[in-house]
Amino acid sequence: KGDYAAARTHADGVAAALESSPDVALAAECALLRAKIASRTNAYEQAIEEATRALSFPQVERIAPAIAAEARQARGVAYVYRDDDAAAVRDLREALTLAREASARRIEALAHSSLALAHQRAGRVSDARIAYREAIEASERANDAAGVATARLNLGTLAWSDGDLAAAIREFEAAADLARRAQKQSTVERALTNLAVVDMHLGRYARA
Repeated sequence: KGDYAAARTHADGVAAALESSPDVALAAECALLRAKIASRTNAYEQAIEEATRALSFPQVERIAPAIAAEARQARGVAYVYRDDDAAAVRDLREALTLAREASARRIEALAHSSLALAHQRAGRVSDARIAYREAIEASERANDAAGVATARLNLGTLAWSDGDLAAAIREFEAAADLARRAQKQSTVERALTNLAVVDMHLGRYARA
């Protein structure tokens, strides 16, 4: 519920209890959780450290491939925000490979979206658009309406930046509809806000 300090305290306690545990999957999952908490609080160096810890357990990619895939994805996103494009792309592509091998569709979709973000921040707009579309396809295979909504919202933002307002409106409307069904209120609000701004830009004040 957004109480990251409490979540971190709990994760630290679990990690301490697992220090001598032979359960590689559980220990890696705990390190992954700590990496995700760190990213949520913009502590990207710490996120990289914790994700690296998750990936350092013996044979983790064989024992827990889905966890390893998500750890790669988490580290890749942290690298994106640390402006290390090469490391981000390398990790996110490896996350995609691991997710596919593990048939982890949700993580595959997440990795596609994260790779799209890396491309977008680096100015590779065409690559970002392709990656967001691949994220939509992967999210649909995973029956993840929220993931589809987020990817379509981001596609709308790209279309808006390109000046294609018709495409932007189409993507924002689809994102808002899907997010409502998935009960992702924050995505609904972002999509509707973007729609309102586009409408005002077009002079459609009554609709906005």
